[in-house]
Amino acid sequence: MKVGSAGSTPDNTTKPINAANQGSLARQELLNRIGENVANLNTIVVGLAAVENGAEKPDGLDISWNPTDRQAAARKARKAAIEAAMIQASEAINQYIYAVSNLPRFKTLRDKWKENDASMAERFVELANAIDPNHTDFEVFGVALMIHWRNRLVHSASSADLKHHEKKHLRDHEEEVATKYANLKIDCLLCHFQEKRPTLKDVSSLIAMTINIVNRIDKLIYICNTKEEVDAWLKYYGIDLVLEKVEKQTAKHKLNDSIRRTLLTRAPQLVEPYFTFNICSQGDGI
Repeated sequence: MKVGSAGSTPDNTTKPINAANQGSLARQELLNRIGENVANLNTIVVGLAAVENGAEKPDGLDISWNPTDRQAAARKARKAAIEAAMIQASEAINQYIYAVSNLPRFKTLRDKWKENDASMAERFVELANAIDPNHTDFEVFGVALMIHWRNRLVHSASSADLKHHEKKHLRDHEEEVATKYANLKIDCLLCHFQEKRPTLKDVSSLIAMTINIVNRIDKLIYICNTKEEVDAWLKYYGIDLVLEKVEKQTAKHKLNDSIRRTLLTRAPQLVEPYFTFNICSQGDGI
């Protein structure tokens, strides 16, 4: 993915944008949240394995814990941790949908969702198709399944489910799914979904699908082609108010450098497009 320079720094050198930030603000926020979520889940799973193997409660840990069946207690806790991880991952993709759909180019889609009261899973599928109408990955429906699954876990009366053609699409790509996601079986995945009992493999695979599909579609939307799109990102993350404060408190001849430093700290992806579409008071460019 090609990214322009981050601009000249106060010592007049040019530094590239860090590769970790090559994508939209929404993508980076999702990766940060999911990364922490997965790390926490892995730690919990390791700790619970130790419980099953006889680990004792540490001295000084002031809690009541004396299960009659360690294995049953550990596996029950593991199930709760897996469900919590799925809920957190679903919330992360929901926030991504909100952020990206805030771009001006998706106004028609937003209006449609409001009129139809579309679910978050439906919104994700439609957003992915709007971004890249010529290519629908099975991962899109995997992510939609995770969002539906989250709703079933949180709301006991929820009947959220994939459409028939979405399930068929997953089944049609079962071999590819198995190859790419540690021999994940679609029929088992859908069965676990109906029974509301996600496994560690289910959740890990769906989270990996989320990251993969977001990485793909994000490449197609993160480059801002208009001033309105830059302004949309700035407003969504509250950076517009920060820049207003910078402009009020900074001398005219230092304004560009101050704005650049602020964006490099908060949103390095927006440095180049910001200065492309905003004519600042001094002529030192970016």
